[in-house]
Amino acid sequence: MRGSSNIYNLPEHLQAKAMGAIIADTDRHRFAIGSASISPANQIEGSMLNEIHLVSYLEDSNRIDTDLVFSLRD
Repeated sequence: MRGSSNIYNLPEHLQAKAMGAIIADTDRHRFAIGSASISPANQIEGSMLNEIHLVSYLEDSNRIDTDLVFSLRD
Protein backbone atom coordinates (compact mmCIF):
# COMPACT_ATOMS: atom_id res chain seq x y z
CA MET A 1 0.00 0.00 0.00
CA ARG A 2 1.36 3.40 -0.96
CA GLY A 3 1.18 6.39 1.30
CA SER A 4 -0.80 9.38 0.20
CA SER A 5 -0.32 13.05 0.88
CA ASN A 6 -2.60 15.99 1.48
CA ILE A 7 -2.09 19.67 0.78
CA TYR A 8 -3.83 22.53 2.53
CA ASN A 9 -4.17 25.55 0.26
CA LEU A 10 -4.36 29.02 1.70
CA PRO A 11 -6.34 31.59 -0.28
CA GLU A 12 -4.53 32.83 -3.38
CA HIS A 13 -3.60 36.22 -1.88
CA LEU A 14 -1.80 34.68 1.14
CA GLN A 15 1.56 32.99 1.58
CA ALA A 16 2.22 30.61 4.47
CA LYS A 17 4.83 31.71 7.00
CA ALA A 18 4.54 29.09 9.72
CA MET A 19 2.75 25.92 10.68
CA GLY A 20 2.65 24.31 14.09
CA ALA A 21 0.96 21.27 15.59
CA ILE A 22 -1.58 21.75 18.38
CA ILE A 23 -0.27 19.03 20.70
CA ALA A 24 -2.69 19.77 23.58
CA ASP A 25 -5.57 18.27 21.57
CA THR A 26 -5.09 14.52 21.99
CA ASP A 27 -8.35 13.55 20.25
CA ARG A 28 -7.53 15.05 16.83
CA HIS A 29 -4.58 16.05 14.68
CA ARG A 30 -4.79 19.86 14.61
CA PHE A 31 -2.51 22.49 13.16
CA ALA A 32 -2.29 26.28 13.12
CA ILE A 33 -1.09 27.84 9.86
CA GLY A 34 -0.16 31.52 9.81
CA SER A 35 0.35 33.78 6.81
CA ALA A 36 2.75 36.68 6.33
CA SER A 37 1.80 38.19 3.01
CA ILE A 38 3.06 41.62 2.07
CA SER A 39 1.59 42.06 -1.40
CA PRO A 40 -0.37 45.26 -2.18
CA ALA A 41 -3.40 43.11 -3.11
CA ASN A 42 -3.51 42.02 0.54
CA GLN A 43 -4.01 45.54 1.91
CA ILE A 44 -7.29 46.79 3.32
CA GLU A 45 -7.53 50.51 4.16
CA GLY A 46 -3.77 50.89 4.45
CA SER A 47 -3.16 47.96 6.79
CA MET A 48 -1.96 44.48 5.92
CA LEU A 49 -4.40 41.61 6.31
CA ASN A 50 -3.09 38.18 7.30
CA GLU A 51 -4.79 35.10 8.64
CA ILE A 52 -4.32 32.19 11.02
CA HIS A 53 -6.05 28.99 9.92
CA LEU A 54 -6.89 26.27 12.44
CA VAL A 55 -7.16 22.98 10.55
CA SER A 56 -7.83 19.35 11.47
CA TYR A 57 -6.45 16.26 9.78
CA LEU A 58 -8.85 13.31 9.81
CA GLU A 59 -6.71 10.20 9.62
CA ASP A 60 -9.59 7.76 8.99
CA SER A 61 -10.76 9.57 5.86
CA ASN A 62 -7.36 11.11 4.94
CA ARG A 63 -8.94 14.57 4.83
CA ILE A 64 -8.05 18.09 5.95
CA ASP A 65 -10.82 20.38 7.23
CA THR A 66 -10.68 24.08 8.10
CA ASP A 67 -12.02 24.59 11.63
CA LEU A 68 -11.54 28.35 12.06
CA VAL A 69 -9.98 31.30 10.27
CA PHE A 70 -8.78 34.35 12.22
CA SER A 71 -8.13 37.56 10.28
CA LEU A 72 -5.32 39.79 11.57
CA ARG A 73 -4.45 43.37 10.71
CA ASP A 74 -1.20 45.19 11.36
